[in-house]
Amino acid sequence: MTEPTQQDFTLEPDDNERLSNLVGPFDEHLRQIELRLGVEIANRATYSA
Repeated sequence: MTEPTQQDFTLEPDDNERLSNLVGPFDEHLRQIELRLGVEIANRATYSA
């Protein structure tokens, strides 16, 4: 079994509306990405919709 790896990255430029669309309501879009790709996403950004 392979060891899990962590990859940190920042989406630039800061655009709260685009970030809100990416993560979806209640982070629903992020959960879908996790399920499809078999990854874990930790959203630590603060944004307002």
